[in-house]
Amino acid sequence: MLEYDENFIAEYDDFSDFDIPEFDIPDFQGLPMGGKKQGARSFHFDGEDRLYKKPKELRPCHDKYIKFEYAADFIKSFKFPPNDGEFIYAIVSGSFIFGDILLPIAARSGGGHRMDICTLSMSKENIDMFYQMLNDGHISEANFILSDYFYAHERGKGGLFNYLVDSLVKPQKWPVKISIASVHTKIVMFKNKEYDIIISGSANLRSSANVEQFEMRNSPGLYEFNREWMDEIHEKFDVVKKPIRSRNLGGIIK
Repeated sequence: MLEYDENFIAEYDDFSDFDIPEFDIPDFQGLPMGGKKQGARSFHFDGEDRLYKKPKELRPCHDKYIKFEYAADFIKSFKFPPNDGEFIYAIVSGSFIFGDILLPIAARSGGGHRMDICTLSMSKENIDMFYQMLNDGHISEANFILSDYFYAHERGKGGLFNYLVDSLVKPQKWPVKISIASVHTKIVMFKNKEYDIIISGSANLRSSANVEQFEMRNSPGLYEFNREWMDEIHEKFDVVKKPIRSRNLGGIIK
């Protein structure tokens, strides 16, 4: 078994035997050595020596491919909840909206969940979905930690931060916490009497038109680990206080 040695310091000689094999990529086209760009959008050059290849243009996702039922079908495709200690790992395309899997998960087991979310950003559609989840009883408590990036861009009149507060907090129907912090994590957790679900990965709640990765685990231990530091952030930095920067997180993330 590999052991971690905190006193290990890598020296140059430790990697001196590392060889990079020769390789050849046929028909590789890109920027020539010392070449100049031809035209505003063109990457075509004369010459043979190339530094990089022109990337393919991204085709935008059409609305018909961004559908809720794709997320619902995903949830139906495996046994839920996973057994304690099991996990589900997924690679999804840009047409898959990560936030859309949350309602099917909460609705599938009869409701009554505590939901915790720590993420970079969210959309109006996500917020409307959270309202539906609370109003329909799929979740009984919702706790959000959102990035100060989101707050900085969405705190103005008509912004999503105020829409979130108006939709979920001002009705005073449900226990809802909202904290702003210097976070870049993407974690969603559900807890009820039957399971402790943690979903984490690269994807924000809204669509990104990128290939994304996430995994789902049923783990009471991992749930408690995340709940502890999330609760401490809520206790110190809720929505009525100033956003925290990374330098202030040292006492919380140990």
